[in-house]
Amino acid sequence: MTPTGQKSRRLLVVYDPVGGLYTYRVRGTAFRESLARHGWQVEYFSYRNPLSPLRRKVALLSRRFDLVYLLKIPTSHELIRDIHRVSAARVIFDLTDALWLPAFQAWGWQRIDDILAESEAVFCCNRYDEAYARRQNSHVYCLPSYSNVTRFSEILASAPARDSNPVVIGWVGSDSTLRSLHHIAPVLERVAELNPNVVLRVVGCPDAQKLPALRRMKISLGPAHYDEDAMIREIIGMDMGLFPLVTDEEEYQIRGTNKALNYMAGRIPAICHNAGECATLIADGVSGMLARTPEEWVDKINLLVRNPDLRREIGFRGYEIVRQRFSREVVADVLEAALQAVLAQPVPRS
Repeated sequence: MTPTGQKSRRLLVVYDPVGGLYTYRVRGTAFRESLARHGWQVEYFSYRNPLSPLRRKVALLSRRFDLVYLLKIPTSHELIRDIHRVSAARVIFDLTDALWLPAFQAWGWQRIDDILAESEAVFCCNRYDEAYARRQNSHVYCLPSYSNVTRFSEILASAPARDSNPVVIGWVGSDSTLRSLHHIAPVLERVAELNPNVVLRVVGCPDAQKLPALRRMKISLGPAHYDEDAMIREIIGMDMGLFPLVTDEEEYQIRGTNKALNYMAGRIPAICHNAGECATLIADGVSGMLARTPEEWVDKINLLVRNPDLRREIGFRGYEIVRQRFSREVVADVLEAALQAVLAQPVPRS
């Protein structure tokens, strides 16, 4: 329902149901209710086929909307031009990956600079992407990563107390990020050598053969695929969460802080590679742990394994940071303010 005295505003969210499904969930439907409370009428359009008739359909549909929000559409350049030809709607492009890097070019992102330049605004989620977007567009808004703190708190409230024996060192990810465990395999072996009461809980591994061959560290496999509630229950069953490099530091900066925020929302210490957004999110030893060298990784994990009180203190401080600054409700307000700012921009075309 539109708040009293407030004009209804219309937002069309266009998403790729294959390559952009995750983006659609965390940057699109996750904010459906909060946008409705702010008076936005939101519609979602699944756009996979880039053929001209479908582009024209979206362009004509855009006439009914004030803003068009493009989520992970590789053919956005052609679509933006079609919208601009027939509509006064302002176009927002969501840049949540470093789409200018060679790894993305094979997926149809050769014209990413034109897409950024010809959009009325660009939304991103970290300073790395923001810096690149500003080379092409002066209207760039950073909507930070977030965690569903409310749901974490609900599940935590009903969860039974657990005995931290063994101490569970957790990792949550997917098939595409499993190689991060290979980066710290020697670290995990050394930790297990020093602490026989530890186990590595791996969530998001569809094939155990892809895990590093660990001789000392015991491994417990969680679900290979999971929804939000399953992820939350897994995290609150851990004593700490790992967020190491996947490939290199540039790629790590692109990933942002989402994994760390979820660990923190679960009130467990996040142990992160000391780079990128995580290095500014976390105060080392206070609200989480930062490590760069293998020796630092061993020392930080070992310290947490042997100090349950420290784990609880760091977990609580991390949770408070997420609750105050990176909850879904907080970021929903940031999104609303950004949409309002784009709406206030003049449209430089008839």
